[in-house]
Amino acid sequence: MAQPDAAGPPGGDAPASFEDFYHRHYATLIKAALALGATWDEASETVDQVMLEAWKRWDDLRQPLAWARRAAFHDLLKIKRREQRHQADPLDLCPEEQGHEASMNIWADRQWVLQLLERLPPAQREVMAHVFDGLTPAETAEYLGKTQPNVRKNLQLARERLKRELRKAGDHPACRQLWEEESGESR
Repeated sequence: MAQPDAAGPPGGDAPASFEDFYHRHYATLIKAALALGATWDEASETVDQVMLEAWKRWDDLRQPLAWARRAAFHDLLKIKRREQRHQADPLDLCPEEQGHEASMNIWADRQWVLQLLERLPPAQREVMAHVFDGLTPAETAEYLGKTQPNVRKNLQLARERLKRELRKAGDHPACRQLWEEESGESR
């Protein structure tokens, strides 16, 4: 079987329906990746890889466009997370005048929030991750291949669970600040 060229549609051995899929949706997937904040190179590389993988799995894909959107979105998330890990140390992100103690507090707060998010069930955690990345529930539904009501319900359940977790951890400095901002008073 001929291997597809990364820059164009697969060769003559590719199923005709895949070739149609490629031509109809390649540009759409590029636009979606760019809308998520990818650079042109990241979007192009991601969509090329997704199309190659779709071609390999073509016979097993029931909803190729939904699968391709999810795959592209997750590949872009991996790229962004990798970039974040290679950026400056979180302790270096604080202004010098705040000092080392403030930097440690920011790092500790971030780790604490991540631990709270890890307690969510996978579907709720996935929806919250997309919201934190700036996607709307409608965009999240499209990329996850789920219905908007399903995404909104998972988001509601995630927020309720996080509120309960935050109430349990009421003595954490970040919680005290949150309660003060929310109610205009100290707990």
